Amino acid sequence: MNRHTQRTTGMRARKGLILFFLCFGGMIAPLPAADEITSVTILTFSGKLEISRRPNVWDPGHTNQVLQVGDRLRTGRDSRATIRLSEGTTIKVGAEANILVPEQKKGVTVNPLSGLFYIFHRDKPGQVELRNQTAVAAVRGTEFHVEAREDGVWILSVIDGEVDIESGGRQVILKTGQAAEVGTGIPPRQVPMREATNLIQWCFYYPAVLDPKELEFSVEQQAALVNSLEAYRSGDLNAALEKYPADRQSASDSERLYRAALALAAGEVTFAEQLLVSTDSTNGGRVRALRSAVLELIAVVKGRPRVESPPTNDESASRWLAESYRLQAESDLHGALKAARRAVELSPEFGFGWARVAELEFGFGQIGATEEALAQALRLSPRNAQAIALQGFVLVANNRIDEALATFNEAIADDGSLGNAWLGRGLCRIRRGQNQQGRHDLLVAASLEPQRSLLRS
Repeated sequence: MNRHTQRTTGMRARKGLILFFLCFGGMIAPLPAADEITSVTILTFSGKLEISRRPNVWDPGHTNQVLQVGDRLRTGRDSRATIRLSEGTTIKVGAEANILVPEQKKGVTVNPLSGLFYIFHRDKPGQVELRNQTAVAAVRGTEFHVEAREDGVWILSVIDGEVDIESGGRQVILKTGQAAEVGTGIPPRQVPMREATNLIQWCFYYPAVLDPKELEFSVEQQAALVNSLEAYRSGDLNAALEKYPADRQSASDSERLYRAALALAAGEVTFAEQLLVSTDSTNGGRVRALRSAVLELIAVVKGRPRVESPPTNDESASRWLAESYRLQAESDLHGALKAARRAVELSPEFGFGWARVAELEFGFGQIGATEEALAQALRLSPRNAQAIALQGFVLVANNRIDEALATFNEAIADDGSLGNAWLGRGLCRIRRGQNQQGRHDLLVAASLEPQRSLLRS
């Protein structure tokens, strides 16, 4: 293929991509209520999820499972799930949480028993409510957070919109930025609301930045972590966490950093930060650079200012990859691409680094460079859901919609918490005329990554 043909093909691909997003990019809008879909359904989960339909009997849950009245759902440690209440409402369920599907009173009703829950609501007001033995919360807004304690107390925090709480004949209406506590013997009363980003940090998506080659493990650690590290190198963070030995105590700073990276992948941000605190910040060499990389990534995802100094030219690939995300957050996309390329120059076998290069090249419309970097990423880390989803967008750019749809399905199967995969599938479905299914996928994309304004614009 000569240069003119390559240039023409690239221009057509970029024009096709631009037209695709111009046509469908504005379709993430409040969805109309869909009366025909009212079943509580498991959309996706990572880690351990169980369902109980009989007292003290728990069975493994599965994707697309419909919960019936009386069913209970619980998640394990380092686990998360997303369930759909209706066509326009999803709930993200945190680790070690428990939720009941009670008798349906009005619209769709659930009872959060314990744990953390993030509700993303796009139905008509009053279509969804939370109900326990003492309180009812009617959802009239769009986004709120619930902390449910085992003693029956709820702390509801409204991130955007409005929630009506009734208990014991008393009513409290919460609006954006307000919170309330309610429970047995506790009438609904307003309490100070925590900063929203800290409140829902467990929902955020944290990409991998640690290069496994830079982790310094002893022979014993290598043997104990061999299966987890193999999954990590393949790009499958959820499997890496599942294969990390249960109840193992990290035996070194490198292992604490690795465990912190896995905790972030599961939304366990507080635990990850605790591990970082216990890491020796005065330790020189790779440990300091890796610790700096993870700290900077957390700050970026939370929308915080820079916490670490920029890396030096010969510093670790992990630190340069984290710097790429920092520079993107500062709207320096050229700098972000340069930083990502520096990461793979320092570590040519760094699969997550190549996926980042491909992602940024794609943002500049450089389809050829994207495909080259993506081929490297998928060769090194074939189970990296971010890279698989990006492959779907490349197929879209070349108007290969059916292949793109299959690729997005693969990415969702590998990591159902990745908003980009749901976004891509939703756009493909709309392109094929499956508007209702497509809009539903766009809703899920927006609910999975609440810090990303692009997914809800």
